[in-house]
Amino acid sequence: MREETGWLFDYYPRGSEMVFWFITDEHGPRLRLAQPYAPRCYVEAKDSKSLERFKMSLERSRSFRFEGPAREKDFWTAKERTLHAIQVVDLESSYKDLLALYRKHPDLSYYNCDIPFEQLYGYQNNLFPTALCRFRYEGESLIECIALEKHSDSDYPPIPLRVAHLHGEGYLSPNRAALRFLALEMEGRTIEWETNDLEDTLHSFNAYLDDWDPDLIWTTGGDSILMPCLFHLANVAGVPLRLDREAGIKRNLGQQGRSYISYGRIVYRDPDYPLWGRWHIDHRNCFLDRESDLEGLIEASRVSRLAVQRMARRSIGTGISSVQMANVSQHGFPIPWKKAQPEGWKTALQLIRADRGGMTYMPKLGVYENVVELDFVSMYPSIMTNFNISPETVNCTCCPEPETSVPELGYRICDKRNGLISGALVPILEKRIEYKRRMRATKDPDEYRRYNNRQTALKWLLVCCFGYLGYKNARFGRIEAHESICAISREMLLRTREISEEWGYSVLHSLVDCVWLKKSGQSHEEVERLCRAIEDATNLPIGIEGHYSWLVFLSSKQYDDLPVPARYFGRFEDGSMKYRGIEIRRSDQAPVVQFVQGELLELLSQADSLEACRKLEPQLRAIALEAERRIVEREVSLQDLLLKRQLSQSPGEYKSTTMAATAAKQAARLGQDLIAGQEVYFVVIDSKAGNPDARVCVVDLLAPETDYDVEFYLVQLRRAVRTLFDPLFGKPKENTRTQPLEASQQVFDFH
Repeated sequence: MREETGWLFDYYPRGSEMVFWFITDEHGPRLRLAQPYAPRCYVEAKDSKSLERFKMSLERSRSFRFEGPAREKDFWTAKERTLHAIQVVDLESSYKDLLALYRKHPDLSYYNCDIPFEQLYGYQNNLFPTALCRFRYEGESLIECIALEKHSDSDYPPIPLRVAHLHGEGYLSPNRAALRFLALEMEGRTIEWETNDLEDTLHSFNAYLDDWDPDLIWTTGGDSILMPCLFHLANVAGVPLRLDREAGIKRNLGQQGRSYISYGRIVYRDPDYPLWGRWHIDHRNCFLDRESDLEGLIEASRVSRLAVQRMARRSIGTGISSVQMANVSQHGFPIPWKKAQPEGWKTALQLIRADRGGMTYMPKLGVYENVVELDFVSMYPSIMTNFNISPETVNCTCCPEPETSVPELGYRICDKRNGLISGALVPILEKRIEYKRRMRATKDPDEYRRYNNRQTALKWLLVCCFGYLGYKNARFGRIEAHESICAISREMLLRTREISEEWGYSVLHSLVDCVWLKKSGQSHEEVERLCRAIEDATNLPIGIEGHYSWLVFLSSKQYDDLPVPARYFGRFEDGSMKYRGIEIRRSDQAPVVQFVQGELLELLSQADSLEACRKLEPQLRAIALEAERRIVEREVSLQDLLLKRQLSQSPGEYKSTTMAATAAKQAARLGQDLIAGQEVYFVVIDSKAGNPDARVCVVDLLAPETDYDVEFYLVQLRRAVRTLFDPLFGKPKENTRTQPLEASQQVFDFH
C-alpha cells in the first residue's frame, strides 16, 4: 500500500465505482484510481400498498436494490420519520431508471436520488474539486482519501495544471461535416494541421495529446462547433480520439443546445462536451470564465463542490443549490428531489404587502460634486445570515410566539433552530470579505487580480442565493423567506435614510442596497463614522463604494424630466469612472459607438471637478466630430458596425420584419439552425429600404464591398455622445437625433 499527497483533479462514476484522477506534481504522470461506491437513496410512501407496488417495480431495475426502513430527519421540522432505503448498484444507469420509477410511482417522495454521484460522494466524504489530499492506494484501487484543506480556506496552493489551447474551424450539419483548420497550442509550442488527409490528421493529433498530455484544454466555441465536429469526423474515419483520458467513453453527438427562460429573458446554452479525466472549458459557454477567469471558476467549484467542468457549463443557481445541498447533507438530512413545500395561504391584502422587492428612491436629476456612495456588503445574504432567514425558520411550527418577526409582514422567525440554508452562506460571506480585504492591502497586481477573480465568483453565488429562495422549482425554495428578506431590506434602507439625514446628508438616490449622499464639507473620516452608525442601527455591514469628484444622474431617454434608477456616470476621486445604463454598458450598441463613448469617458476621467470637465469640452467635441467623419467617409470597418440581437424565437416563428427577425431568417437560409436565446449579428445597410432583406446583412454574408447606412450609425453615435454632453455642457436648442455635434448653446444647472 502506498501513500501520497496530491490534488484531486477529477472524479466521476463508472459502473459501480468512482474513478479519481490525482495530480501529484506539475510534470509527473496523472494517477487514475478507482473505489467501489454504493450510495443510499430513500423513498417515502404514503401507505403500505404504494410501497409494495414500488418494491415490485424495483425488482425489475438493474440500478437499485431495496434495503428496508430507515429513521431519518425531516429538513422542515428536524423530527425523525421513517423512510425506506435503496442501495444504488449501478451508478451510470441509475438516473434513467429513476425517471422510469418516478413516472410509474409519482405519489412517492424521493431523497438523494438525482444528485450527481460525484457531488454526493463529495458531500459524504468532505471532498471537493482541486482539494489538496492525502490518499492511500494499492495498485489501481483507492483505499482512503482525506482532504488536507477545507472548502472555506482562503489560502490554498493552486493546482499545477498543464494548459493547452485548441483552435479550429469546422462545419457540421445533419448531411455533412468538414474540418478546415486545427491547431494545438501549449507552453509556447504550436502544432498546426492541414486537414486534407483527415485520418492522418487525427492520428497525429492523438500523438500530440499523448505526448503533451494537457490537463485543461481551452476552446472558443468548442461546445457548439469544434468538439462535435471532431468527434463526428473521428467516428467516420474510425480513429478514436484520445481527448478523454478515460477509455471507452460514448457520446451522443449533436450541436443543438437548449433554450430556457430566466428572470423573463430567454437564455440559450450550447450543448455540453466535457472530457473524462481531462478538462475542456469553452470560453463562450462559461459565464464564470468571462466574469472571473479560471481562478474564479475553480473558487466557485471548490465552494459549491461541483466538478469544474460542470460548474463551467451550469448556471450560478446550480452552484448555490449545491452549496445548500452540501450543508443540508452534512447535517444529516436526506435531500429531497422535488420541492414539496407549497406557498402559504394569503389574503389579497397580505399579497399586496408581501409581494414587493427592494426599495428604490428615484435619483434627483442633475450634476453633483463631492458625492459619496455607500454600499451594503452582500445585503441579501447578510440579512439571511444575520436575521436567521431560511426556508425552514420562517413561520416554523415550533415557535408560535417567537421573539423575532419580519417587519411589515409579521412572519415568525424560529428561535430554536439556526437556518441551514442561510448558514451555508456564512463561509462564502467570510471568504469574500477576506479577499476584498487582501485586495485593498496588496500592491502586487497579480495578487490583486487573483483575489478579485475569487471574490467576483463568490459575489455571483451570493447574488443568486436570494433569488433561488423564490424560485418555484428550488428544492429549498420558499416564497415567504424571499418576501422576508425584501421586507427587512426595505426597513434597513429606511433606517439608513433617516440616520443619513440626521447627520445632515442629502439622499440623492438609493437603489435596494446602496445610497448616494451629499453634504457640504463632508470628510472621509465623517463618512466612516456614518457607516459605523448605520451598521449599529441595521446589524448589516456597509462600506464606502467610493467618493465621487462629480456625478451625473441621467433622465429617461424619452422624457427629460423623468428620473430612472441606475442610469448615471461619474468620476471617483482616484480617477476611475463608474457608469450604469449608458450605451457603453448596453449589448445592443455597435462597437464603434461604445468605443467612442469609452474614449470620451477616459478623457473625462482626467477632470477632477465640473469646471475641469468644462475645460475639456473642445477636446471632447473633437473626438466626437472625428468619429462622425470616419463614419461619413466610410473608414469604419464592418466588424465595428455589427449589431447583436438575441432571438426571442426561432427564425421561422417570426411574423414581423424587424432587423433581428430579418437577419435571423437570412442566417436560416444559409443553413444555420438557430433557436430562441441564440444571438444573431448583422450590419444595417439601408434602414429605410422597402425590402426587409435590403435593410440588413447578416455577418456571414458580409463582403469587402458591403456598404452601410451612414445615417443610421450617425444617429446611434450622436445619441451616445449626447448622453455625456447634454448634462455637462447643456442641450442644443434643436435637440434632434440627427443634429451635428456642434458647440453647446445653453448651460446646465450644476450642484
